[in-house]
This record gives sequence, structure tokens and C-alpha cells, in this order.
Amino acid sequence: MQDYPLADPLLDGVYTSRLRLAAPQPGDGAALYAAIEASLPLLRCFPDSLPWAQPPQHAEACEAWCRKVALVWPQAQDKIALLWLGGEIVGCCELHLRSAQCWELGFWGHPDWLGLGLYTEATDSMLSLAFGPYGAQEVYACTDAANHAARRLCQRLGMVQRWPDDASCVYRIRLN
Repeated sequence: MQDYPLADPLLDGVYTSRLRLAAPQPGDGAALYAAIEASLPLLRCFPDSLPWAQPPQHAEACEAWCRKVALVWPQAQDKIALLWLGGEIVGCCELHLRSAQCWELGFWGHPDWLGLGLYTEATDSMLSLAFGPYGAQEVYACTDAANHAARRLCQRLGMVQRWPDDASCVYRIRLN
């Protein structure tokens, strides 16, 4: 995991070997919409863990969402990173503050780019942010039990499965 300065790195962009993780900005809506539209068949397979993907999507709504996130970023308890591969958005990683030192990790990826390690790079960087400048002591992720790719990703990150049931799995990782 990397060390980060005190300023919020997502505002300037965090770079992995292949990706740029950056907070949504005005003007990102069209690229986000394209990524979501291409990903909807896969995302809609998991309605319990991805309810936002179930209704019809609209380019204008994506742009409005990017503008809203950029506007409230300084006060927000959510840290959202669009995953850029060159000029294309290929997914999203999010950290949601759930208690004083506990964050929830969420993520989704464009199906054309799955299986290449991009999402491991991105989520590992998000964990570095959580345990670094965001002050987390614990991060968890909830996945649909049938989403084997998400479950394997959590395991690659060193997260340990807790509270499995028939519909979902919760993975946790703690700062030592």
C-alpha cells in the first residue's frame, strides 16, 4: 500500500500502473454513462448489491450525478473514484463512511476489462486511501453471494469473509 499526502488525493487523481482513479467532475457524465450502459447486463445480475443499476439509465442523470458529487465533495462522507483507462471510464470504486473508523468498499467494472487485474489495482489503491488519509481501522465489502468475481477480488485484497448467508457475503479487513 502507498503513502499519500494529507490533501484528498482523489481530487488530483491517484495513479496505478494502468489506471487513474479520480473523483467525478463536471463533464464526466457522458463517459460514465457509456461505461454504465456497457456494463448494465452484468450489473443487473446482482439487484440486491447493485440496486442503482436496475432502473433505466440516462446520460443527463449521469452528468447531474457527477456535478453533485463534485459540488459536495468537501463535506461528503463518500469517496468515489471513477476508474479511467486512457480516456475511457472502465468502472468505479467507492468508500462510504459507516462509522468513525469504518468504511464500506463498493466497486463495479466494465465487462470488457474484467479479468485483467485492473479492479484489483483500483480496489487496492482505495484500501490504501482508506487506511491512510481517510483514517480507517476497518473496511468491509458486501457482495452478492452469486458474484464470484467480486468475492474473489475481496479475497485477493486480503479481506476475510464474515456473515455469509444465501444471498450475500460480507468481507472485512482491519488495520493491524
